[in-house]
Amino acid sequence: MRTFLLFLLVLMVIGYYLLILAMIGILVTAAIALPLSTHNPRAIIYGEAACIAILSSLVLGFWVSRFVEPRRIQIRRRHAPPLFAVLDEVGQKLKFPIPDEVCLTHDLNASVHRAGAFLGVIGGRRILTIGLPLLDALTIERFKAVLAHEFAHLIHKDSALQEIVVYAEVRMGQQLQSLAEHRYAIVNPCYWILRIYYMIIDFVSSYLSRVREFAADAFAARAYGSNVCAATLMDVERYGFIFSMQLSNLARTGQTANPGNPLVGFREVIAQFDEPTLKEIEATALQQRAGLFASHPALSHRLGALRAYPTKAEPEPILARSLIEKADEYEASLSNLLMEEVYERRQ
Repeated sequence: MRTFLLFLLVLMVIGYYLLILAMIGILVTAAIALPLSTHNPRAIIYGEAACIAILSSLVLGFWVSRFVEPRRIQIRRRHAPPLFAVLDEVGQKLKFPIPDEVCLTHDLNASVHRAGAFLGVIGGRRILTIGLPLLDALTIERFKAVLAHEFAHLIHKDSALQEIVVYAEVRMGQQLQSLAEHRYAIVNPCYWILRIYYMIIDFVSSYLSRVREFAADAFAARAYGSNVCAATLMDVERYGFIFSMQLSNLARTGQTANPGNPLVGFREVIAQFDEPTLKEIEATALQQRAGLFASHPALSHRLGALRAYPTKAEPEPILARSLIEKADEYEASLSNLLMEEVYERRQ
């Protein structure tokens, strides 16, 4: 299924470029033919202006700047031996080499990608990015389940051709935004054709992303147990909700629970939430449904799919933050990067 969807998506991306070339060809032909088909000066002026405006929107949309790399700090084995010992353990369990680089970021998340890889799969550096707040929210065993999930994306080659698809979607988004700014966009056939095509690509891409998430969940569940993976998803959901609230407040007001160190403020806020409140957050999350264009499945669907896999005993809970000996120093640096990012956005 994943291979078929990826093949379909690549064909649609190729079709997008052919569609744009066809539109440009038709518009150029129309601009040349218009003065030959009428002697009405006003019709010629308005027609030429419309062709030029639409052409500029389509052509300028191809100029996509390189994606801005997220702010992160590379962490090396000598700086966090316990963290890399866990990575080695997970890699040996899954029979897969650990990523080439490990970085910390200020988000409550974890991700993997290949930097500089041809077609997203050949060569390049495999980079694992770990959000330090994630280590504040998970035990070591549940953090291992997260690592297994992320390793699964590398093992399944989920980055294959992804950059090509993402760039096509970004270009289409820029072109649509530019076309929508024109006064008569609602009657512009190029706008509607491109918008419908964009929605189809986005739908297929989102569906493929959800399929990949289910596959990565299953991979992690077989390695560390469905109960551990389910508990991990719940932890990430409820603490992610609290963290996103704190980030939204920081972005809106520039204020945080700890002005000097917003990530410390996040930990302080977590400590204020009692169990009944956390249960309410969980109940709300379980009621949410994933839309047609969601990149991740609904939490309830992910938990339901995990029930098909065996459970495993979970060892004594130890906070994953303990894997980084100088976590406070990294936290201070990441807080500074977070405040820089917030300041730039507020500017």
